[in-house]
Amino acid sequence: MKRVMKLTFTAIPKNDSILPPLSSKVVKFAIESGSFIPSLKPLVDSRAPNKPIFISNLSLGKKRLIKLGDTDEPIKVKAGDKLTFHISAPFYEKVLLELEDKTIGTPYGEFRFVFENMEVVEKGRAVKEDENFVIEFLSPTLFSSKVLLPPSLGEKYKKVNPGYSSLPSVGLIVAYGYSIYYSLLGSSDSKYVWRRFKLSVLANAFSKVVGYKLTPLTVNLGKDSKDRVRLARGFMGWLEFDIVNEKLKKLVSMILFYSNYLGMGKSRGVGLGEVKVYGKKP
Repeated sequence: MKRVMKLTFTAIPKNDSILPPLSSKVVKFAIESGSFIPSLKPLVDSRAPNKPIFISNLSLGKKRLIKLGDTDEPIKVKAGDKLTFHISAPFYEKVLLELEDKTIGTPYGEFRFVFENMEVVEKGRAVKEDENFVIEFLSPTLFSSKVLLPPSLGEKYKKVNPGYSSLPSVGLIVAYGYSIYYSLLGSSDSKYVWRRFKLSVLANAFSKVVGYKLTPLTVNLGKDSKDRVRLARGFMGWLEFDIVNEKLKKLVSMILFYSNYLGMGKSRGVGLGEVKVYGKKP
């Protein structure tokens, strides 16, 4: 299992700026240009599914700067605002030499990136044996129920697009968590999709939802190549559940530990699916 690093920064705009609908794209552009943490550029550029990287949206105070709905109101920040963000990815030693503060030009203005903190983890568990799981969905999360389809039916229904679900099941959460966990193993295994399917079925069968507060919402993903606004339906909020099978609970606890760093669901590379997973006494 690869070690995972979480890098925290402050971004300071040089001038008043208008940010993209997903403000994480300021950071993503800086990495793609090769000007900021170049060791991460191949991972950001990769088109591989479930790649192990998370780039958070910029935050002003505790507010994540994300455009919701089909509104024309832009996201504005002022010169000198202290915006925070973090990046999580597999640990690369070269990154230690790339954390110097620097000013970088982007299509959204110039920003001063200031390194604040690094956390490196290798193994852990999200909850203790006598605790429930609590998942806080901190940014809009996009789950497709299609990941629960038996692999034997994948080709038959390949062209079916069910969209995104605004009410996640425990099985759906575990399936997405396992996809991230598997990506950290750095191996290729044809049985991966079958294991994910089996885990999702078992998680649904042996779980009980204790409480939840989830809010469906529409997130603005920006414009496509034809200048059309792309919208997606996701959700935010929290969910508390337990898994009554001891062996399965330990496995799920290990899997979801990594979601604290790498998120969950679609578009984690632009800050969607940011989650916090922790334990709570029943």
